Order: sequence, then structure tokens, then C-alpha cells
Amino acid sequence: MQVYQKGTQYYITINFQEEQHNVHSIVLEFIKKHKLAIIYIKAFIENTPINNKDCDLALEIYKQEFNNPLIIKIEQISLGNNRICGICLFCIEKEFLSGIKHFQTKECQYISYQYKNLYYLWGTQVFKNASLMFEQCIYALNELQFAPKDIIRTWFYLDNINENYANFNIARKDFFEQNRIDYDEGANDLPPSTGIGCNSLFGNSVMQLSALKGDMGAFKKKRIYNAKQSEANGDKYLFRPTFSRAMLIESLDLSELHISGTASVGKKGETLFQNDGIGQIETTLHYIKHLLENANMTPIDICEGTVFMKDKYLYKHFIDICQKMNFPHEVLIPVIADICRQNLLFEIDGIAKK
Repeated sequence: MQVYQKGTQYYITINFQEEQHNVHSIVLEFIKKHKLAIIYIKAFIENTPINNKDCDLALEIYKQEFNNPLIIKIEQISLGNNRICGICLFCIEKEFLSGIKHFQTKECQYISYQYKNLYYLWGTQVFKNASLMFEQCIYALNELQFAPKDIIRTWFYLDNINENYANFNIARKDFFEQNRIDYDEGANDLPPSTGIGCNSLFGNSVMQLSALKGDMGAFKKKRIYNAKQSEANGDKYLFRPTFSRAMLIESLDLSELHISGTASVGKKGETLFQNDGIGQIETTLHYIKHLLENANMTPIDICEGTVFMKDKYLYKHFIDICQKMNFPHEVLIPVIADICRQNLLFEIDGIAKK
């Protein structure tokens, strides 16, 4: 169990590679001791009936103990008993929260709240049809008095990504155009995103998003670029995705950087170090450092993130490279997943706060 605290906000990471006995009891005790409210629980699990049942039992304990936190459950490729996955919890001290609202259907769950002078929203939805998912997303945002332009970050865990990614990107681009969200290279409001493969038992994909609004001047958004990578502007990029590399949110007492899923892709959009896992890991970590530096941050400011690997053997190399590069990895959950290109072996996303 790893805990990252930034003021009154806490990120708790449980890495099943290093699982402790009764770890959920330890987490529950910690949350109660510090009088925290769970905003969301993000669980990466193996897609076997046994592991699904174990995860559901653990998540049910959190739901019973706390007031209906957002549950984001992502299935991954099964490795039998050789597990590599984990859970992340985002919590805030209860006394700093107000105006909590919920919206929930069979397919989706959203929570909004006021934190100091800002209004946040987090949501998740299970879907098969991307266009319909975006329509339902707009409805949920409206119900909680948010707008599509308030979205600051998205995650998409796509079933069978190798076949579905191009069509998904068409639906996402349509969503941006219909809601007047500019996606060209200079657009400041284009949200960063993760698009990764999952392997659901039922052929479902999973969406997660975050939105933010506030009074005039309460915060500002700044798009962060990586000069060593081209921008995914929906036209010239492979599979035509639309997302920014990172977005910096600056408020009175906090800087928050949302980092898109980042991989070994070059300035011309080409995959670098094909079939070379170590080369891809090193390149990706350098890219992450570069994005952090452009936001006046360092890797120690990362509070949550995911390491996606096509094969488990890369995890040991990742740990070794992190140690050589002085890159902290304890808050990153390792996951076996399909990357958006078949020749990509490794990807990282994350949230950093300072």
C-alpha cells in the first residue's frame, strides 16, 4: 500500500505484485483514521470469474463503509495465478467537501462535489457503442450542471482495441465537433486521454472522465506539449485520435497535471524502437519527464498512474530502468494490456500534483 498526500487529498495505491495480507482492512483503517471520503476507486482486475468475484467483494466493502464512491472497474488479460494488477483510491478529507451529488444508471455512475472554490465531476460508464456512450455522457453532465467543455481528462479502456480503435476515434471526433471543442494543435481545451485495450468477459468497454468548473478566475487551463512528439489532432495521426499530450490545471493553492497515455511515438507519428521493449520504456519515461518539466514538476509529483505492458516480462525491465533514471514507480499500477498500436509494447499515463 502506497499513500501520496497533497494537502487534504490522498491517493492510495494497492499493487497486487506486492500485496499485503488483509490489505483492504489496512486501507479502511487508514481512511477512517484520517476522516476521508472516497471519491473514486479504480480497480484493474484479471478477467476470470474468481478474480471478478474477489474484486466485487472488496469493492462492496468500500461501498458499504462509505457513501457510494465512484467505482471504475477495468478487466485485463488473464495471467492465471501470476497476477499483475491493482487498485487506486482517490480520497479527500471530509471537512473540505460539500455539495456532493450523484447520478447513476445501470450503465453509468457520476459524482460531483465542491472542493474549496472549485466544482469537480468524475464519471464512468460501461459501453459497447461509443456514439451512444457520448450521448449518455452529455445527458449525465447536464443533470449535474456541467457541460462537455468542462471535461479536463478522459480514459477509454476499449474492448478489442485493435479492431475498434479507428471507429471509436470517429465517434470521439464527432463528439468534439458537435460540442464545439476545438481539437487542432493550438486548442487549449482539448482534454488529454488514455486509449488502451482491455479484455472484458462480456465485450464491454469502459470510460472514465473528469470535469471541472469554477467562478471566473478560480482556475486556468494550460495545454502542455512534448516537442519530441506530434500532436494527435484527429487528421494526420495514425487511427486519427484527438487528444492533447497533457493539461495543467492551476488554481490558488494547487497545480494539477493530467498526462495522457504516453508511448514511444516520434515527431512524425512513427513508432520508435519497434520490437524493443527496453528502448520503448526509456523513451516513454523521458517523454513523461519532459511533460512534467514543462509544467514545472518532477516525477516525484506523480500521485496516480498506470503502466501498461503488452507482456509481463517488461515489468522487471521497467523497475530496473526507473531505478537507473531515479523515476519513482511505487504509485503506478502495472497492467497487462493491448496498446493502441500492435508494435507498441509499453505506455504510461498519470496525474501529478504540486
